[in-house]
Order: sequence, then C-alpha cells, then structure tokens
Amino acid sequence: MINCLFFDFGNVIYFADQMIAYKKFSEYSPFSAEKIYELIYLGGIEKIPDEGGTFSNFYLESIKKIKADKKKLTSDIFLEIWCNIFSPVNGMDELLQKIKPDVRKILVSNTNFIHWQGTMSKLPLIKKHFSEKENQVLSFQVGKRKPDNLMWIEAYKKGKCNLDEALFIDDVPLFVDSFQIFGGKGIVFNAKTDSIYFLEKKLKTYDVLI
Repeated sequence: MINCLFFDFGNVIYFADQMIAYKKFSEYSPFSAEKIYELIYLGGIEKIPDEGGTFSNFYLESIKKIKADKKKLTSDIFLEIWCNIFSPVNGMDELLQKIKPDVRKILVSNTNFIHWQGTMSKLPLIKKHFSEKENQVLSFQVGKRKPDNLMWIEAYKKGKCNLDEALFIDDVPLFVDSFQIFGGKGIVFNAKTDSIYFLEKKLKTYDVLI
C-alpha cells in the first residue's frame, strides 16, 4: 500500500529548461548557449547552490567561466535570467487534486536557494500542494543531491512511512533506479515527452487516486 508520493519538480510538476537561461547568458558571452551549458552545468558550477553554496560564489564562478563582463551581466540581471526558466505542465494541478487526502505528497527536488526563493516557492502548485516544510525535501537544505541516499533518508523522515510504502516520480531514470534500490517504488515520468494521462494511468495502478 502506498502512503507517500515523492515528486520531483523539474519536468514533473513544472517544466524546467536551463537552456532558456544559457541562451540569454550567451548574449553577454563569446560562447554559444551549448558551450555555456557545458561550462556551467557539465562543469559542475551549477551544483554550487544546489548543495548549499552561496549565490555570490555561483555568480562569480559562472561569469568567470563564460567570460562575461560583470558590469554588463550584473548579479541582478544574472539572477533574473537564472530564475525565469519554469512553465506550467497542463493538467498537473487537476491530477494532484485527485490524490487521496490520506496519501502524503512530498516534493523531493535537486534545487537551490536561488531558484527556490526567487521563483519556485512562489509558484501556484507549490503554494497549493507543497507549501509546508514537512512537504519539502530540497537538496540545498540537505546538502546533497539526488541520487545521494541522504535525499531518500530525509524524504522518508518527512513521509513517516515504510520503505515499500513510498512511490517516487522523477524524469531521470537514474534517480528512480536509485530510489528503488533504496527500497521504494518508482515511476519515470517526463512531462516533455509523456502525457499527463500516462502518469495518471500509472498512479491508478497504485490505488492512490480518488
């Protein structure tokens, strides 16, 4: 029996596309958006705030790597660009409302205080379904990112359920596999490629919907 649903944020609850930011950063850099993706994301700089590092460090390391002039790409402009990468997933609110009231919903997200404070915490579905701290497991607060087991341990603490009583929904197969190895159940769902009806059908098999 499933008593807890653990939801990823990006491309599950909301669409998240960092390339939107990298394309805008390219206007201040000699590099293309694709190269900036390599430098910031693949280069590990993006992990700095996700694991609790400061915005100042993240900003300075980023503009250094992409060779941007900080007089033009100021910290305020950088912050605004970095936070505006989210958009709604059609039908997600309706699906979340169909979850049985006795099934606990918890957000389990690799994110950072910049995105969280600047945008995510203010989004309608987060305020409606995941507004309490007991419904949030955020990597920058834990100090580790999925698939580190510390994220699963914290999720179960807040879920107050047994290992086999939790179901995790994420768009990254590696993270779902890790959660299943830890002892839970999982669904791979990517809102960019899968319909909301696909997720609803999967959830019905676990008897968590009204």
